[in-house]
Amino acid sequence: MKLLFSAILTFALLYSPNLLAQEKSDTSAKHEHEEMGTVKEVDAFHELLHPLVHESYPKNDFATIRKAIPELLKSGKAMKSAKLPAELAAKKDAYAKISKKLVQELTDLNKKKDKLSDKEFGSKFMDMHDTFESIVDLVS
Repeated sequence: MKLLFSAILTFALLYSPNLLAQEKSDTSAKHEHEEMGTVKEVDAFHELLHPLVHESYPKNDFATIRKAIPELLKSGKAMKSAKLPAELAAKKDAYAKISKKLVQELTDLNKKKDKLSDKEFGSKFMDMHDTFESIVDLVS
C-alpha cells in the first residue's frame, strides 16, 4: 500500500506542473484570441503593448518601455485615425474621445520619458494602459 501511495504521489508531482502549465497556456491563448477585435490598428497596438505590460513592467525594466514609447505613439496615432467597421458606428464618438486621450498620454510620456522617475513613469505608463483597455472594451 505504501508503495502504491508513493507511486501515485510521484506521478502527481511529476505530471501536475505540466498539466497546469498546459492549462495556463491554453487559457492565455484563448484570452489573446478573445481580445483580437475588428479594428486591426487596435490589435497592432496591443501587440506592441502586451510584452511591455506583462514582461518589462513586472521586471521594472523601464529602459525597455521608454525605448518603445515612440513606436507606441506612432501606433496610437494610427489607431486614433482608424476607420471603425460599420458594426461599431454607434461607438465612433466614444472611440474618438478615448483614442485622443491615449495619444495625448503617449505624447506626454514621450516628452517626459527621460525626466520622470521610474515610479512616476511607471504610473503614467499604466494609466495609458488603462486607457487602452477602455478602447479594447469599446471595440470588443
